[in-house]
Amino acid sequence: MKAMEITNEELFRKVCNGHHDAFDVLYERYATKLFAYARTILRNEAKAVDMVQQVFTSVYASRATFNGQNFDAWIFSIARHACLREKRIEQRTSPLEDTDAAVADEQGLSEVDLHLIRAAVDALPDDDRTIIRLRYFDDLSYNDISNLLGISVSAAKVRVFRARRTLAAVLRPQFED
Repeated sequence: MKAMEITNEELFRKVCNGHHDAFDVLYERYATKLFAYARTILRNEAKAVDMVQQVFTSVYASRATFNGQNFDAWIFSIARHACLREKRIEQRTSPLEDTDAAVADEQGLSEVDLHLIRAAVDALPDDDRTIIRLRYFDDLSYNDISNLLGISVSAAKVRVFRARRTLAAVLRPQFED
């Protein structure tokens, strides 16, 4: 049986039985997705790289807690908790970064508009903020988002739609003037 034919759950069972090669295959399957997810949450590539390593360390250390159902959901749950924990630590220890004027010019927005949009996105609930960042800041497809978050493509579309509607409601009063 080829590695690509083996489900992630089967691979992880092999990891639990001591097959270290199976862990390497899981790493190959998930490292890029986890990096994109962590970069979206943390907004820092170096921290995202570190987070991927931390997630895989946690996955291995927590292997006995996996219920065998949905490996995608389990690993991204670990990633989400680790990223949010890192973000809380970061918010306590570092000042907010200023918006880059070059990004504003590139997108045809004024610095003030871009600042308002970023502030509104940052004010969204975690799930909405994550889905907006994945779709519009990281320019991921609905299929990529569904794979990354372990949800269906239709669920990804619905979540993007709802998050966009929430963002529009937050921004509408600021742009009506």
